[in-house]
Amino acid sequence: MQYYNQNQIERMKIAKNEFEVDLQPSDRPVTYLNQVLHPFVPQIESRSISVFVAHKNDLSGLEIIADWDKYQLILFNMLQNAVKYNSFMGTVVFLLSCLPRLDGEGHILETEIIDSGIGISKER
Repeated sequence: MQYYNQNQIERMKIAKNEFEVDLQPSDRPVTYLNQVLHPFVPQIESRSISVFVAHKNDLSGLEIIADWDKYQLILFNMLQNAVKYNSFMGTVVFLLSCLPRLDGEGHILETEIIDSGIGISKER
């Protein structure tokens, strides 16, 4: 519920051109991912969906700069769709990779979400 309410607040801010970014360093991106996964555990378990977190490269010890609140909101929305539109005994894979920032100040996190759901039609 927390993410849903925060998502609505962020949408209103975007509509009013009041969108702000709060970049913060962190060396534990998987912690943020796990916090978002937690509310979905009952749905994931009831539909026997397998969830995997994989890394393209080693993330340990790297300082990643991001707006972690907004990162979690985006993950929440994507995970909500991945679970909602997935098949029974489907899969959801989070593929994380770390890329150096162009200014050399820390790293950015690339997150891919791959699922076995129905996907988006080509007409969209």
